[in-house]
Amino acid sequence: MFKAGVEVLSVLIDVVRQDFKDHPIDNVPWMNAAVFSATFYLAGTPGWRSLLVGAIVLAASKIHYGRRTLMRAGVVLLVIGLPIWAGLLPPPTKWLDTMHSVMADMRLI
Repeated sequence: MFKAGVEVLSVLIDVVRQDFKDHPIDNVPWMNAAVFSATFYLAGTPGWRSLLVGAIVLAASKIHYGRRTLMRAGVVLLVIGLPIWAGLLPPPTKWLDTMHSVMADMRLI
């Protein structure tokens, strides 16, 4: 009985190895999900919402629905998210107040 189980496992391992040789792992959806989740988290979104966004992006990328657009949007979000995380930009919740104060200052000029 044990020997038969080992043989089945050995065949299964060979099948998995051959499948990986024939079809390499697609990293793009996982990278898209990681970029979106990390960017939303760095921008101050709660962790569970960041993971939810990452899961949605992963699913959309896996079925090739807007994959190129998602990659470009992820880069744009990352470019915006990193300065927020570093403290160079105010958090998104204060952007409206900042915009109103800038507009008020421009009216005075």
